[in-house]
Amino acid sequence: MFGATGKNAGGEEERYFGWMPIPPDTSLQPTIFKRSQARARELKEAVGLH
Repeated sequence: MFGATGKNAGGEEERYFGWMPIPPDTSLQPTIFKRSQARARELKEAVGLH
């Protein structure tokens, strides 16, 4: 799960939450973590949070 908080164009704070399943193979978790962080940044940009 991840959360994104930022200010919208009107200066108001907004919060968004998302989740990404983690595979049972623990060796994949670093890759999944990196991708989830990148996806959180993409989502913040898409909704216009600063």
